[in-house]
Amino acid sequence: MPKKAKSPKVSPEELLEALRQAEEERYAEEQARLHGKVALELKEYNQRRMLLVETVKFFRRLEKAALDHERQQAERKEWTDFLACRTAPDPASPPLLREALYRWRFQQEALEKSSVSWTLAADERSPLTQDPSRKRTTRKDLREVFRNIGGLYLPAVREALAVLASIQDSVQGKGPRHQTMPAEVALARDEIRKFISDSLDRMTFRIGSNIGRDMETLDPVMSDFHFQEDDVLSMYLWSFRPVPLAPDYNQLMKVIDMVPLSLVLHRPPALDLKDCLIRGMWLEFDHHSNMDPTHTIPALEPTAELIPAQEAEWNERQEVKRKRLTALRKLRADYDAEQCRKQAEAEALEAQKGGKDTKKPAAATAPKAGSKKGKSPKQPPVPEPEPAVITDETEVDIDAEFEQQEADRFWDTLASVSPKARPLRPGYINLREYAIVGGVFKLARFDRLPQPMEPRPDFIYTNVPDGLQLTEKAYRALEPEELIKIELQLPAHCHWWEEPTVCWWERWEEGEQFIQLAPEVQQFHLQYDEIEAHKATLLFAAPEHRLSRALAGEPKVVRDFSLMDIPVEVRLHYLIRDHLLPRVPEGYRFRAELNRLYALLTERTARRKAREREQLARDGLVRKYEQFLTDGQDAGLSEMRLPIDSDIDSGDGTDGTDDTEEQDGTDALLAQEMDEKLQQFSLAAADETAHYLHPPVPLCQPLVVGDRYDGSEAAITAELMQEMEALVRRMESTDAMLDNDATERLCKLFSTFLLLLEHLREKEKPNFPPVPVPGEEAEAADDVSAMVQPKPRRRWLEIRTTKKYPLGLGAGRTRTLSGVSEASLAQDEKKKRKRRKSAGSVTAQRDSMALPDAQQGQEEREAMSLIEHEPGRWATMPIRNQSYDPERRLLTFTTDRLGVYGLAARKYCNIPFVHWDMRRHGRIANLTTAVTLSSKSLQIVFYVTAQGYRLALQEHAKKQTKKLFLEEAPAPEVLPPGDGTFTLEELEKFLQRMNVHLFPQVDTCFYVPGMERAAASPKHPSMESHNLRCLGVFCLTHNFQSCLWNRYANRRTALVLGRELIEGRNEPEFGTVMITPLKSQFVEVEELCSDALEQILLAYHPRPEEQSYNADCYGLLKDSLEEPSRKVLAKTPALLQWNVGQLLQKLQLLSYS
Repeated sequence: MPKKAKSPKVSPEELLEALRQAEEERYAEEQARLHGKVALELKEYNQRRMLLVETVKFFRRLEKAALDHERQQAERKEWTDFLACRTAPDPASPPLLREALYRWRFQQEALEKSSVSWTLAADERSPLTQDPSRKRTTRKDLREVFRNIGGLYLPAVREALAVLASIQDSVQGKGPRHQTMPAEVALARDEIRKFISDSLDRMTFRIGSNIGRDMETLDPVMSDFHFQEDDVLSMYLWSFRPVPLAPDYNQLMKVIDMVPLSLVLHRPPALDLKDCLIRGMWLEFDHHSNMDPTHTIPALEPTAELIPAQEAEWNERQEVKRKRLTALRKLRADYDAEQCRKQAEAEALEAQKGGKDTKKPAAATAPKAGSKKGKSPKQPPVPEPEPAVITDETEVDIDAEFEQQEADRFWDTLASVSPKARPLRPGYINLREYAIVGGVFKLARFDRLPQPMEPRPDFIYTNVPDGLQLTEKAYRALEPEELIKIELQLPAHCHWWEEPTVCWWERWEEGEQFIQLAPEVQQFHLQYDEIEAHKATLLFAAPEHRLSRALAGEPKVVRDFSLMDIPVEVRLHYLIRDHLLPRVPEGYRFRAELNRLYALLTERTARRKAREREQLARDGLVRKYEQFLTDGQDAGLSEMRLPIDSDIDSGDGTDGTDDTEEQDGTDALLAQEMDEKLQQFSLAAADETAHYLHPPVPLCQPLVVGDRYDGSEAAITAELMQEMEALVRRMESTDAMLDNDATERLCKLFSTFLLLLEHLREKEKPNFPPVPVPGEEAEAADDVSAMVQPKPRRRWLEIRTTKKYPLGLGAGRTRTLSGVSEASLAQDEKKKRKRRKSAGSVTAQRDSMALPDAQQGQEEREAMSLIEHEPGRWATMPIRNQSYDPERRLLTFTTDRLGVYGLAARKYCNIPFVHWDMRRHGRIANLTTAVTLSSKSLQIVFYVTAQGYRLALQEHAKKQTKKLFLEEAPAPEVLPPGDGTFTLEELEKFLQRMNVHLFPQVDTCFYVPGMERAAASPKHPSMESHNLRCLGVFCLTHNFQSCLWNRYANRRTALVLGRELIEGRNEPEFGTVMITPLKSQFVEVEELCSDALEQILLAYHPRPEEQSYNADCYGLLKDSLEEPSRKVLAKTPALLQWNVGQLLQKLQLLSYS
C-alpha cells in the first residue's frame, strides 16, 4: 500500500499567526460591510425625510376635508335642533347643566301637581247611558287609558341620559391626555345621576302609595305593576293588597316572576313579604362602573407621528453607537494597560534573573531538553482575543441592542396601565378585562306605604305623614336554606360568547375595609355630610375662602412701572381686583368709594329735606282743616271724610324738626350714658385680647414687582419704614387730598404704592395669642393664675377722609372711643380693681379647663379625618354559585342579599382576529369599501362610505347551523336599517352595547392570551398608525388581507398581503408587503430553523430584487399602480379614504392579527 503523505508540521507560533490573520481579515470584511450599511442608512435617512413629507401633506388634505365635513354636520345639526327646540346644554358648562336640571325638576313637579287621580272620574254606570258619543268611564277602561304612569318621568330621564352621554363624549373628545373631568362638571354630572335615581324613586312612591289604582290585581291578595322601555328601563313592582291576610300568608308567594326583567326570584322562607313592596328594575345605563377604581387608567403620551418618531430613533441610535464605541475604546485601553503591565513585570523579572543565568553553562540545560524522547513538547495556551483598535472610522452593529432597548422602553411605558399597577383584589372585578354588559339589575324591598281609604266610590282621601319617603328593608341570608335563587334570561340584544360572571355592586360602607374600622370612625363616615353641613352653620366654621387656595401657588410677577404712565400690556383690571383691593386697609377708602359715599349722603340729605318740606305742608293743611272745623257749618261736616294716618304719613320721629331735635337730644344722652359704662371695662388689655379660633386667612395673592418687592414681610426694611411713615404723614395732612383728581400724586412707582399698602396693613394687624407648644401646655396651665395683669390701654381710632368731609378729617385729630374726659377714668378706678381681681381667678380657671378640652378636641379631629376611598366596586363574594345554559341563555345563581347586580363579560374574547380582508364593495361607482373581520366567534363586515359606517354581523355558530339545512345561508342584516350611517364613535358604542369589543385599547395586550412580552405584537405604534392610513388611501384600487407570518414577525416588522384590482380583469396573485419604521418593500418570506426548534425565524428576500427605496406603503403602492388604477385613485373621495384609515387605525390590524 502506498504510504500516506505526511502533512507539514506547523509550529504553534505559525498557527497563532494564521488565526490572527484570519481574525483581521474577518474584522476587515465586517468593517467594510458595516461601512456600506451605514452609508446606505444615511442615504435612506435623507430620502426618507423628503418622501414622508409628501405623504404627510396628503394626510393633511384628508384631515382638512374631514374637519370641514364634521363642522358642516355640526352646524346642520345645531340648526335642526334649534328649529325643533331641542337645544341641549353645553356639557362643559356647570351652570347650564344645573339650569337644565332645574328645568327637569320643575317640569316633573308641575306634572305631578297637575295630575288628577283618574279614579275620581270613574263611573261604573257609564255603559248604561243612551248617548252613543259618550265614552265608557269604568275603572277597567280608565285603567287602560292611564296605565302609562311612566310618561310623567320618562321624558326628563331620557333628556338627562342624553346630557350625561354628551358630558362623557366631551371629555373623551379632548384626547387621551385631557380625559380628566373638571370638578364642577363632575359634581353636576353626579347631581344629574341623583335626579334620575330620585325620579325612579318618586315613580315607585307614586305607584306604591296607591296599589288599588296603579297596580294590576293578580288575585284577591296580590298585585303587581309592569313598565317597560327597552332602550331605557324596565320596572316591576309586587305587593300584597291592603286586605286582611291569612296566617299562612308567607306561603302564598314562593316565586316572583318579573316579566319585564325576564327574571324569576325564588323566595326563601326567611324573606318576609308582609307589609313590603318588592321592586325589580333593569336599567340600560350603567352609572356604577365608572366609579370603580379599575375602570379608568392613567393617560399615556399620544402616539407620535412617524417623522418625529424616526428623528428620535435616529438620534437614539447615534447615542447607542457612541456609548458602544466608548465602551470598546475603554476595553482596548484596559487591554493595552494590562499588556504594558505584564511586559514591565517580565522585563523586571528578566533583569533580576539576568546575572544568575549567565554563570550557568549551556550544556547543563541541554540534556533536560531531550531527556523524555517519547513526549511532544507542551502546547502553548490559546491567547485571549485581542480587542480591536477603535478609530474614528470604526463602525459597530447596534441593531440588536437598539431594538431590545426600544422594546424594553415600550413595555416600561405600559407599566402604569398594566394589571400590576391596578388596585386589584381577590373577589372583585377588573373592569379593564371585563365589562358590565346588558345593563344593571336592581332588586330592593321597601316598607309598604300607607294606602288611601275609600268611604264611597266618588271620594278618596288619605292621611299621610308629611315627608314620607321610601324606606328600604335590607335582607341578609346567614344559612344555606336562606339563600335567594334567581333565574335570569340574558338580554337578547347582546351577544354572549362565554358564560358571564354575576357580580354585585358593593358600596364602600358595606365592604370589608369599612367593617374593620372602629365604630366611632364608621359613624363619622356615615354622618360626614351632616357633620359638614352643621359645621357650615357655626361661627368661625365657614369653608375656606376661594382665594386662599391661590396663596400656595407661585407669586404673580409684574415688572415695576410708573403710575404717571401705565404700560398698555399691564392688565390693570385684574391687577386692581386680585392684588390691590385685597390689600386696601379697613380704615381707608379710595376715591371711587368716596364719590359713591358722597352721592349716597347727598341723596339721603335731599330726601330728608323733601320730607321736611312735605311735613311742613301737611302741618299747614292740618291747621287749616282745624280752623275749617272750628269756623265751618255743621251741615257740611257729615259729608266730609276725616283724615287718616296714611293721608298724613307722620313717619318716624326723625322727619319733623321738633322730633329730630328731641331724638338728637335722646341720642346724646344715650351716647353719654354708654360712654360712661364702656369706661368701666378694659378695651385693649393684653390678657383680654380677642381669642380667635384661627387667624384670618389673608386674601392677598402673592405678587412680585421687579426686584424691590417680593410680597413678604421681610421686604419692609428700616429705611423703607421711614419712607412709608413719611408717606403716611403726607397722606394724613390737610393739604394732601385735593379736590382735583388729576393733580393728586402720592407715589410715583407702583412698587412704592404696594409697599405703602403693606405698611398700612401691618399697622392695623391684630395681635393673636401664640399657639402653645405641646410640651409646655401643662406648665402654661399651672402658670395661668400667676400671670401679671398688664396695665389697661385705651384704643385710639383715627378717622381719615378728604376735605369734603371736615367732620371726619380735622387737623389729624384723634379721639378716644368713648369721647369723655380723662377725669371720668379716675372716678371708676376702684370698681375696675375689684372687677379685675374677680376676673383673674375666673379667667385662670376657665383657661385651665379650656386647654385639655382643646387638646382633646384636636386629637379627636385628627383621629376622625375622612379616609379617601372609592364609592364602590363590583364584587363576586355575595354570589355563592352560578350555572349557565347556553342553549336557552338562562343564567341561574344564588345570593345572600338584594341589591344591584351586573353581568361581567370578558372584553377581548374575539381578539386577536383570525383573518381580515379589505376590498371595494361592488363596482367602483358604488364608492364603498368592505372591511371583513373574522374571529373565533363571529364574522363582521364594515361597509365604509364617505358618509359613515354600516355593519353586518353574524355569529359562526348560527351560520354553521343554518348551512346544515340551507344550501346558501341568508345574508345578515345590515345596520343601521335604511340609508342611515354611524360615525366611528357611534359605531363603537353600538358594538359595545351588543357586547362586541373589537377596538383594542392601550392595555389590551395584557388581557389577550400570549401577547404580553410577545415578539409579534403589539407593533411599533407610529409605524402601524402611519401605514394603516396609507392602506386606507388605496381602498378602491387594492385588495389587502392578513398575512400568516405577521404574527411571527418582530414588533418592528409587519407583513400584509396585497394585490391591485382593476375592473374587468382577473384578480392577480397576492404579494407580500413588508412594513418597517424605516421602509416598505415587496418581499418573499422564508422560514428558518432555529437551533432549539422552539423559535420561528423568518428571512425576507426582496421580490423583485431591484426595488427603489420607499419610506412607507404610500410611495410603494403608488409607484406600482397601473394607469386605470391611477385614474381611480385620483377620483377616490377624500372622506372615504379618511374613514377607512380611521377604522383601520381603530382596529389596529397589524398588531392583533
